[in-house]
Amino acid sequence: MKFIGILTRTCWMAVVVLIVGCDEGERKDISSYLGIVVPPTASHIKVFKDQLDPDYKRPYNIYITFSLDSISVMDMIYKAGLIEKEDDYKQKMCLKNADSLFIENLWKFKTKYGLEASVDFKKDVWWWNPESDQLLLFASFYKEDGKKKIEPCYLKHWDGRVLLGYDRIKGMAYILIEVFM
Repeated sequence: MKFIGILTRTCWMAVVVLIVGCDEGERKDISSYLGIVVPPTASHIKVFKDQLDPDYKRPYNIYITFSLDSISVMDMIYKAGLIEKEDDYKQKMCLKNADSLFIENLWKFKTKYGLEASVDFKKDVWWWNPESDQLLLFASFYKEDGKKKIEPCYLKHWDGRVLLGYDRIKGMAYILIEVFM
């Protein structure tokens, strides 16, 4: 019996190390996708990249979630250059003359191709659930190439959009990166 107890503790410790190692890999993925560093205090990090067709580079969506305190999230948002929905976002994002449907969809966690509505997606990415009335929303446009990935102005070159929702009650951040054709 003593041997089994030691074996159980050893296996449990191995699992903990594996989870921490996964968080580090996910943290690097987020940094490469967004061009900003995720604070070491972030936990429960999950990243999933979903391509419409694996034979083509685009379109694709990246779904990210992690747990983090509000001060650290706000610091990330400031460094990334995301625009808050409550601000005068139309002015800041150069959207004065943009189509109203485009502007409305910019602030939704629904994508153009609706991949997140499929049964397979819901089964594989069970942790993706940004449906809350408590979310603070921040958005910008996304550039695939280059060091600076976030482009706040609609009139400049961009490849997609970034939407970040932060649930202050749960302490969870949800990030959607949607890259178009």
